Amino acid sequence: MSDMRNKGITLDEFFEVWEKNRKGTIKDSTERTVAERYKSISSFIVEGENLALGSIILGDIRRPMVLELQRSLMERDCSSTANSIISLLNTLFKDAMNERMIE
Repeated sequence: MSDMRNKGITLDEFFEVWEKNRKGTIKDSTERTVAERYKSISSFIVEGENLALGSIILGDIRRPMVLELQRSLMERDCSSTANSIISLLNTLFKDAMNERMIE
């Protein structure tokens, strides 16, 4: 992933590489579940930006956007599903920070 540093990659681009790096280390069923959860993140349209969250540069994603996603998920899904989706996003951000792709 280090070849992607400082290139202003989007959340979708980061997820694609992140997912490839995990192949073979998790079960196929887990991989499918993660991909399905990520679709809820990626396709979320951020109010005021009129962009899907997945198309936004990692470093440009702000807390209010994540809170907006969380509220939307809580209205649409049960709380455990919403929390699992937000947990995935948290993991992605932590890994991006560990890779020094965001600060």
